[in-house]
Amino acid sequence: MIPGLPPDLHSNQTFALAEIIFFATALFATVYLTASMMARLRERERQIAALFQTTQDVSSTLNLDDVLAQLARNAALALNANAATIRLLDERGEKLNFVAAYGLSQAYLSKGPLELTNPLVSAVMSGRSVIVDETTTDTRLQYPQKVIEEDSQHGHRARHGPGAPAGAAACLRPRTELLHGR
Repeated sequence: MIPGLPPDLHSNQTFALAEIIFFATALFATVYLTASMMARLRERERQIAALFQTTQDVSSTLNLDDVLAQLARNAALALNANAATIRLLDERGEKLNFVAAYGLSQAYLSKGPLELTNPLVSAVMSGRSVIVDETTTDTRLQYPQKVIEEDSQHGHRARHGPGAPAGAAACLRPRTELLHGR
């Protein structure tokens, strides 16, 4: 009995129905929030497992090509992506050359280096993450026909569904001011 409420309130059908609706709504909200938290936790667990696998792969070999190939694979898996590449800046600092990949055809990989003058590449090299929403219309792509062919041959877009980003890019680079005394 709650002080201040009429003693026969629990026998009132309207009040009993309101209580049932309240508790059912609270139960539904609790289940929904728990399920969404569990999904986020599973995603984090998958990412941590990929990171752990990366540390194991990196420490398991001294072969740089193998390490880079495993890094590309694990990056794709950690980000739930279909493919990934690793490109390194050439000696003159003008182009990004392919060094490792995961999930891409040899025809796509042989398309050539990425020029730093390309708007997409220069945005990534400046430290910004870039998302390509639509490969068929994005004018920033340096090799748009090769990207479209790769998408259609391997169904990369089809696996993500309409409205999903076609690709993303990020650049991890050393602090050049420390390397060059700037």
